[in-house]
Amino acid sequence: MRLATFLVAVLAVFSAQAAPLGLEKASALESIVQIQPELVARQAALPQPDASGRFPIARGVVTDWTSSTTGLWERLPSGEQVWRARVFAEGAVSVGVALSQDFEVAGQQLAIYSPEGDSIRSLRAPSRAGGVVHSPLISGHELVVELALPASTAVRPTVRIEQVKSGQYDPNKADAPQKSGACNIDVVCPEGDDWRAEIRSVARFEFTELLLTYLCTGQLLNNTAEDFRPLFLTANHCVSRENVAQSVNLYWNYETSSCGGTPDGSLAQVQGGATLLATNSDSDFSLLELTETPSEDFAVYYAGWDASGTTPAGAIAIHHPSGDEKRISFEYDALTATNYSEDDPDANGTHWRIEDWDLGTTEGGSSGSAIWDPNHRVIGQLHGGAAACGNDDPDWYGRLSVSWDNGADDNSLKPHLDPDNSGVLTLDGADPSGNEEEPDPGEGGSTAPDGSSGALGWLTLSGLLIGFRLRRRRRL
Repeated sequence: MRLATFLVAVLAVFSAQAAPLGLEKASALESIVQIQPELVARQAALPQPDASGRFPIARGVVTDWTSSTTGLWERLPSGEQVWRARVFAEGAVSVGVALSQDFEVAGQQLAIYSPEGDSIRSLRAPSRAGGVVHSPLISGHELVVELALPASTAVRPTVRIEQVKSGQYDPNKADAPQKSGACNIDVVCPEGDDWRAEIRSVARFEFTELLLTYLCTGQLLNNTAEDFRPLFLTANHCVSRENVAQSVNLYWNYETSSCGGTPDGSLAQVQGGATLLATNSDSDFSLLELTETPSEDFAVYYAGWDASGTTPAGAIAIHHPSGDEKRISFEYDALTATNYSEDDPDANGTHWRIEDWDLGTTEGGSSGSAIWDPNHRVIGQLHGGAAACGNDDPDWYGRLSVSWDNGADDNSLKPHLDPDNSGVLTLDGADPSGNEEEPDPGEGGSTAPDGSSGALGWLTLSGLLIGFRLRRRRRL
């Protein structure tokens, strides 16, 4: 029953494409076991999360396998042509591929899946001839690549398996070797109630650079045209080059179903590919435009932002620590403008310094996640720091106000978030479904930095701080 439920969820996400033909019980195709697998040897252990906070999960192996030299082409009685190849990664707990294709055929279906069919990922065609599409990782050490062509296809394209990703991390397993600390707070917990809309803007994502696949976090941002252009903010140290942006796979709504319960988030809501619009290492930001607008089924939200540089009275972070299900963290003290990894205040500093998290923390994998001010507006994204469960060390977030206008489209947020040059420095979030989830300040919601409007709600929540701190220490 669990397998059937999972397949229904995955196929609903990719409803525009049919199930892979190789998984149809009545298919006239050869059994997959008749196809000779291509083998990738066991890979060296991955490095630990680096100082920047990028979280490595897979090591890539370059290959020269193509649809002309490996796998099997077959023609169905309907006239459809199907190519399948098997890939076996010794010692891997998850596996993925990077594919290129010399030309796209209208109506083609490209997918990867586990031989048992319990993991299926439909793939977009490479964006152009010679482009590369990176699949998400799927559980296990073996996958099938399948390309199905319409009966009318006169000339077969050539698919090249450019890279096999041998994963040493499987987020579907609750006993993964590196899991986030116990002080982290699931977004489904009551602490997240006032932030339900913003929670839906945040995604966990994979990306590949120099044959290593990593995890980071990012979020959708609204723009002054309010046209729901899929603009995605993350860190420069996560994605700073166009080929890395193209490798991105995002997972929406990867969350636990109960507060403090067994991690059981679903990775079914996935989409791939992005273009790098702007990046700057000084404030450590990158802005991507996703290749596709997120599906309505994902119910995403486009977060608001504040580029004024006003010092906020506190902040919250929504992120994926160690690539785990989404968590939320709270800082109830005013932030300080500094430069990265410095403690001394500097009004012109490039970063916001979080003194110490009052609830929750951040970890490797949280990089690129935003902080919101009490007015529910993004003011920066995570660069790095030493915060962890069990300490009160600081974190630094690149200031959105510093990223705002650096003189060119490719190093500034303003040309993309304010496309009409309206001069606006603050913007509220927006929901494409029209169902806004703004909290009532009189019911424990957030506040403006000047203490007006929702100050009571912010202080009411911070008044619970001592009790939550005790809870956090008991869970260490």
